[in-house]
Amino acid sequence: MNKYLAIFHGPASEEDKNAITPEKEQQFMGAWKEWAQKNKEAIVDAGTPLSKTKQVTDGNISDITNDLVTYTIVQAKSHDAAAEIFATHPHTTMFHGTRIEVMQCLPVPENMF
Repeated sequence: MNKYLAIFHGPASEEDKNAITPEKEQQFMGAWKEWAQKNKEAIVDAGTPLSKTKQVTDGNISDITNDLVTYTIVQAKSHDAAAEIFATHPHTTMFHGTRIEVMQCLPVPENMF
């Protein structure tokens, strides 16, 4: 089994976010919990919400804005199988443009540390 990192993007506008009623949020979180329960055997790290971002470049640290929301790490037999785990995730239906990117976590070279 390989590990795969899923990055959740949520390019919702402030107007979209403000339109979420408590009932809709509760329904969304219930669907998310149901998805997690269904896929609990594959989930290695459920992730956490992500906050403000600092960008580090050669000699510079700055505040930036992006649309990253959270992440999850799963294990699966293949990249396609990992992507299928997220095919029914409720995140992709929350707002127009929300998406989940899934990529394999490659092994660290032995001489790295």
